[in-house]
Amino acid sequence: MTYLYYHCTKKKGECCQKGYTREEILEVQFREMIKSLSVSETWVTQMNSFLVQDVECQKVEDKNTSLSLETEISQTEQKLDTLLEAYLDTVIDSESYSKKKNELMERKANLISKQKELLSDNPNWIEAVTNYITCAQKCAKIARAENNCHDLADMAKKVGSKYFLKDKKIEFCLYFPYNLLAANGGAASFPAQFVPTLAFGQSKYYVDSLSENTKRGLRQKVRQGEYPGLAPVGYLNDIRTKTIVVNKKRSKIIQQAFEIYAKGNSTLGNIADFLACNGIKTRGDKPFKRDKISFILSNPFYYGYFRYSGELHEGKHEPIIAKKLFDNVQEVLKQRGRPRKEKVPKAFCGLLRCGECGMMITGEQKTKYYKGTNRTVTYTYYRCTKKSKTHECNQKFIRQEELDSQLSSMIQKVSLRQDWVEWMLNKLKQEEIQSAQSCFTFVQENREKIKNLKLKLQFLLDSYLDQIIEREIYLEKKSEIIGKIKTLEEQNIRFEQKQNDWLGPMRDWINEAANAAKIARDTNLFAKKELLLQIYGSDLYLRDKKTKGEAKFPYAALAAKGGAASAANQCLTVVLYYEKTRTQFRDSC
Repeated sequence: MTYLYYHCTKKKGECCQKGYTREEILEVQFREMIKSLSVSETWVTQMNSFLVQDVECQKVEDKNTSLSLETEISQTEQKLDTLLEAYLDTVIDSESYSKKKNELMERKANLISKQKELLSDNPNWIEAVTNYITCAQKCAKIARAENNCHDLADMAKKVGSKYFLKDKKIEFCLYFPYNLLAANGGAASFPAQFVPTLAFGQSKYYVDSLSENTKRGLRQKVRQGEYPGLAPVGYLNDIRTKTIVVNKKRSKIIQQAFEIYAKGNSTLGNIADFLACNGIKTRGDKPFKRDKISFILSNPFYYGYFRYSGELHEGKHEPIIAKKLFDNVQEVLKQRGRPRKEKVPKAFCGLLRCGECGMMITGEQKTKYYKGTNRTVTYTYYRCTKKSKTHECNQKFIRQEELDSQLSSMIQKVSLRQDWVEWMLNKLKQEEIQSAQSCFTFVQENREKIKNLKLKLQFLLDSYLDQIIEREIYLEKKSEIIGKIKTLEEQNIRFEQKQNDWLGPMRDWINEAANAAKIARDTNLFAKKELLLQIYGSDLYLRDKKTKGEAKFPYAALAAKGGAASAANQCLTVVLYYEKTRTQFRDSC
């Protein structure tokens, strides 16, 4: 015969509890406790009936409350109209009007908010009360069954906590409302007409007060733009103000991580190592795993929004990255797809297409053993993926060193000579000064027109208030003047923005083209790839181990003439080239 005993582990020192307790003794006590919480089938039917009645009553109550709120909203709108008429008729002064208007607008906003909350929220307590009734119904079946210690233990966890064994007796604390049943010896000790009402009413009140109020508070925080949770990496939960603030040190590291990954040259593992090197690790002092890095990089919290209940909300917290940078990172994550076994990224992958079949050029590494020197060398090769279903491709491999040499030569052809760079930057500076003067004159003229129109608008309003002109004429003329003011203001904004839009991009391009020769000589293959994508886009092809492509604006003219880097190139003067690119930049902006 095998018996099962329970005893104290005594891991905290000497314990006064001695001896063992047989499982059968504990089973009897748990069975009695579960039995005291059971309800009969008759009471279950009555409690479910109460539930249906209460739900219907609440629907009617919510509908009546909504109609009452609708009436109050309508009355408030009428008061606002009356207030405006009184102000326009000079019955009240502007200070009194503004004060009362703000008061009525705030009241209207609160009423609309209450109405939306009332109409959108379902009675969330229903499911919890249903679970309570079902659980109490199961208690009777579990208490009657035999050899079901596991079921008794599971039910005990649902209905209570803080279980202690002292002198072979179980001490515990039951959850509400199960403690009401146990305090009176279970449902069997109540009159039949009393128990369902008590159990149902108490359970509904408890669940509605605790669960629903908690959810309502969280929803209110979300509507105010406050994230109801722990701050993500790069932020801190401020205990004093109960807000989320930027962690000045870690936020910069997170921002750098986004910028690094957006370039498309790094893996999730690289980002984890970067964060670890800068002190951002797990609690176990280890680098984050790839799924955690993916979660960080796809979290909208960093650009000022947050997700709650599957919905995106605008937050009050300070963003640490721009939305554009976040979108770029999402694009890289999307291209990489599901996490896979990470490989060493090949610099020129995604840059070239096969000149024969049009498929992409991929890279792979091969290891070669040199028997004479007893050493192993790893080479990188590039080849066509040969995924075309209609064409059998015969293109061969090309070594990375040879491909690098060809691409560097192509970059060299579109680089700008230093004397050209200095002349073009000086010319651009003169253009900027002239443009600023022209812009200032145009804007000042429009501002003077706007000033005169506003004076006319004020005079029009005074004439209407003095009953010199009629209401219809006033509204028509007011709309006309406001339209003219809006048009002039938009002209100023567009002119200030558009007038100099091309200067920045062209200056950046000049500096970029000046730096092209340095990048061509450098060993940073990823920098070369990034520049080549700007120069040629997706029009680079590899055929018979030769690279060809057509340069895009504004590099096209340089590439066609062999570049400006060569002193012997006299086919395209700097003046003509500057005028051509200047016109193209202005047209593109």
